[in-house]
Amino acid sequence: MPKRKGNLNTIYISERLQECLRQVAFCPLTTVVAPMGYGKTTAVNWFLSEKSHDEKIDTIRISVYSDNVTIFWKSVQDAFSFAGYNFLQEYPYPTDPASGSLLADAVCHELQGEKEFHFLQTKPPALYYLRWWL
Repeated sequence: MPKRKGNLNTIYISERLQECLRQVAFCPLTTVVAPMGYGKTTAVNWFLSEKSHDEKIDTIRISVYSDNVTIFWKSVQDAFSFAGYNFLQEYPYPTDPASGSLLADAVCHELQGEKEFHFLQTKPPALYYLRWWL
């Protein structure tokens, strides 16, 4: 009898990585950093699919394919708007610590009712995530 071939679409997440990802649920801020092609997106998608079995999850994804700040900021605003958060439309890209603080305050105020949110990032060109559980 011929040997059965495995499913090429199967995602393998090592036990060590699973344990690291489980800690995300207990941290107010999480950052994932690695070069392109190291499986950050795959690992985060796996984690989110596992969490979505237990609770409702809302995710905002921002794809960054350029070093252009204007394009990046428009992508951030559009991603938040798509998720129903239009408050960023009135804010320009923060260019100094004061405007960055105002923006951080606005985000915290807007997400005040959320239990927790996480920012997982890689350096451009890659993916930025801001996600929280409702």
